[in-house]
Amino acid sequence: MPVIAAVVTMSAAQLFDLATFMAMVRRLGPEAEANPLVALLFALYGFPLVAIAKVAMLAFVTAIGAVLLKGSGTGPVVAAVLAAGIAVGFAGGVSNMAAIGALPLSRAHDASETSVRFCAIRVQFLPCPRTRSSFAEPASTT
Repeated sequence: MPVIAAVVTMSAAQLFDLATFMAMVRRLGPEAEANPLVALLFALYGFPLVAIAKVAMLAFVTAIGAVLLKGSGTGPVVAAVLAAGIAVGFAGGVSNMAAIGALPLSRAHDASETSVRFCAIRVQFLPCPRTRSSFAEPASTT
């Protein structure tokens, strides 16, 4: 039963991160995201893929916990995996809230400053040069 509670808590923490990500991107734009992988996913495919990736990650971590739970003496490892998932989700949500100004970063918080800006990630895909017309043909060595 404690494992089920930990999985539910991890899911809540990760959904907290996802919800605050949505609010942060709406308010500050995608360049405010500090995680480069999430920023890249959002820049290339938008919010749906970020949400799908978050749900897939939840399923993956839960599956790892379930597999580890089958072994004897792996309870502490399962607890560590789930605790890491909870901590990462909570830290992501808190950092998103701090970015949009919902959490002051210090006591001397300036009310006019409500955001933290990060550098934008620029992605450029270049065409791959084709060196031969078919894989069935041998490549020329000249």
